[in-house]
Amino acid sequence: MGKIKLSNTKRGKYKECPKRYDFHYNYKYRTIAYGSPLFFGVSIDEALNRMLLDKKKNHTEEEKELMKLTPVETFIKYMTDVEYNKHSVHIPTFKDCVYSKADYDATMLSEEDLEDIGHDLDYCNAHVEWYHAEKKKKTPEISEEDTLSFNLMNWYSLRRKGLMILELYEKDIMPQIHEVFSIQERVNLPNGSGDSIDGVIDFVASFVDDPSTKYVVDNKTASKAYKDSDLNESDQLHLYAYYKEIENIAYIVCEKNIRKREPRVRINILKGTVDDDFTENLLDDYEEVLYNIREEKFNPDFKSGCFFFGKPCEYHSLCHHDKFDDNILVDLKKVKK
Repeated sequence: MGKIKLSNTKRGKYKECPKRYDFHYNYKYRTIAYGSPLFFGVSIDEALNRMLLDKKKNHTEEEKELMKLTPVETFIKYMTDVEYNKHSVHIPTFKDCVYSKADYDATMLSEEDLEDIGHDLDYCNAHVEWYHAEKKKKTPEISEEDTLSFNLMNWYSLRRKGLMILELYEKDIMPQIHEVFSIQERVNLPNGSGDSIDGVIDFVASFVDDPSTKYVVDNKTASKAYKDSDLNESDQLHLYAYYKEIENIAYIVCEKNIRKREPRVRINILKGTVDDDFTENLLDDYEEVLYNIREEKFNPDFKSGCFFFGKPCEYHSLCHHDKFDDNILVDLKKVKK
């Protein structure tokens, strides 16, 4: 086994279940489905990265290239065409996109959107309701055309939500940021074994109310507001603050669920300081996971019930019955032991 680069995401997957980590990162088995939280979150992140560059004094050549697009243009770009599983994907018409029930909001769709979708609002509402009900059946009768229509309705709704979030971020959050010192800064913490803890810092900045103090900041797109405890127990922020030797951390949480009453969009800033004991325990945990991966300790952990985020593990059939489901793409260069 070569050098191991362990990110917070990889560590989290290993701690959920070592076998799940093994299938995903060693065998490179991937699901066909492309979940909306992934592409929506990436689109928002990329747009905010672009917006934050307006508060940065000196730009790299790469950053200057990014600034050729506006934040809105950046968001639309990443919401529309991406590389997924080594293939070019046009998200609005990709049949294997998976949307949650909260993604669709009828109040988001404009007349222009409905014209592009090709149906009126009543039809869209009825179709989305029918689709969710049908999916709950043991043998749902859903055609590919039904899925494509459903996906398009959800995509337009999410696109409008994203534009509303960007508008509020620019209006309410940007004026509170004094200066941005870096965006998407890479983290690399090597250990004595040649392995490393890796990551990417969203941005480092100071705020108008305390311009002399630097914060390690993470933008989050979430279904609901964060609590102070989420900040105090953030593995990522504590790790990145340790790397940067900065004591102050912050979350900027963009809620993607649009409210019926004002303010329809909510974005909150949570600020705090690092807990040294928390950081020390975190680093010890990283070292333990790195050791276990190097020792190839990949036995499945059935204590989880093989459910993650309310859904069965994507490798359930493979792990329990040595059988591939249709939803798994297999890298044929690697054969399961």
